[in-house]
Amino acid sequence: MLWALLGINVLLLVLSIFYYKKVEGLLAAYDDRISELRELERKSKTLGEDVETIKDRMMAVLEQKFREKVNSFKEEVRKKMLRLNMALFGIKDLSSALTLEEALDRLVEVLSKTLGLNHGGVFLYLEAEDIFVCAKVWGDVDWIEGRYYSAGSSELIRQVKERGGIFDPKTIAMDPVLAASASQGELAADAVISIRSQDKFLGMVLLKKVKSFSKEDVSLLFTISSVAAIVLENAKTFELTLEELEEAKELSKREREEKQKLKEVFSKYVSPQVVAEIVKNPDSLELGGVKKKIAVLFSDIRGFTSMSEKMQPEEVVAILNEYFEEMTKIVFKYNGTLDKYMGDAIMALYGAPVEMKNPVVNAVATAVEMQKRLKELNEQWANHGWKTLGMGIGITYGDVVVGNIGSSLRMDYTAIGDTVNLASRLQGVAKAGEVLVSDQAYEQIKDYVMAEELEPIKVKGKEKPVRVYKVIALLPEAEELIDS
Repeated sequence: MLWALLGINVLLLVLSIFYYKKVEGLLAAYDDRISELRELERKSKTLGEDVETIKDRMMAVLEQKFREKVNSFKEEVRKKMLRLNMALFGIKDLSSALTLEEALDRLVEVLSKTLGLNHGGVFLYLEAEDIFVCAKVWGDVDWIEGRYYSAGSSELIRQVKERGGIFDPKTIAMDPVLAASASQGELAADAVISIRSQDKFLGMVLLKKVKSFSKEDVSLLFTISSVAAIVLENAKTFELTLEELEEAKELSKREREEKQKLKEVFSKYVSPQVVAEIVKNPDSLELGGVKKKIAVLFSDIRGFTSMSEKMQPEEVVAILNEYFEEMTKIVFKYNGTLDKYMGDAIMALYGAPVEMKNPVVNAVATAVEMQKRLKELNEQWANHGWKTLGMGIGITYGDVVVGNIGSSLRMDYTAIGDTVNLASRLQGVAKAGEVLVSDQAYEQIKDYVMAEELEPIKVKGKEKPVRVYKVIALLPEAEELIDS
């Protein structure tokens, strides 16, 4: 989904550049034509001075009107591109929702802020009972959250369920039967947006105080409803039957709060699959501080501080955000725990808080894919005229202390110990494009990688030089050992 959204963003940028270049081209062509006409006028021997003056004034008026129209067109395009970009960011935010509550809040936010739809309700469909539950309302409406609603004999709702799509005020008004059903019953609305995932009807958004939709509005609503369907289906909450809902209500308040707290804490650090495992088996966690044998990964951009001093702040932020977005996705792909960002560095753990059979294999697989992805990003950035980056990575394996560490004001789940420090040191000596592993880590993966032993290195805090290996490639046999 994120790749699709990135594609939309690139398309918007291309369209924006296209329109602006087109307008600038028109202005340049018009200026050339004006120059030619004036040159011809100067060469004319048949016109008097007064006529020439009048001609100049007419040309000035024409030029001014033309520029006003072009500037108006440019401003219109700018506003549309700004609105589309706002919608894109809203859709990206919606796509990252992990829970039903988050999905509903972000869906309402993108509808209200981007399209100005300030009055409505989101209704999820319970197929077994053929009823709707009002999951979210906003603005001036009469619907009540948590209440069940029956569509009854409403022709409009029947068509929404069967056909899907968007029923705007104009479409409804053109059909007397739809118009009649849209104004009657508990689910009366001015417009309806169906939420469907392939052939499955998941629910709908009812809107009030809406007069019309533009073609641009309809296109955006189709995109928003498609993303909402995927997010809602992943949440699975709407699939609960009434019986399951009643059973869920029987959970103690403390249990619900503890599970929600676990979600909130760990959704920042681990993939959705690991979050689900933590919530499912919270007793397996020991957050107070325990000694565990895990793999630790450190990555850092080479020379970024000096390079950023020569770049515009907006460019620095754009590059870093995209870099962190792509690298974090890879960490999560291999079930790593994102410990923290430190400037332009990343620290990730493998084997905590959830046990992992082959933590070093997962860490090395992450590092290899991170280097590969950075090369692809560099090609994209180079095409934009941006600076390219180099990254060094260090990986260690050994005992650490992991748990919630901090003060009463702020605590973070993290790891401390010599293994962590060594990973940071290895990252510090790794050259751009290199993945260095300690000898303890190498012993765990020596049969599954191509690696080159380097000269032992002296690192701070160690009396003897440390043996270190540079990973050349991960062998195909390692894929079977990756914990997914």
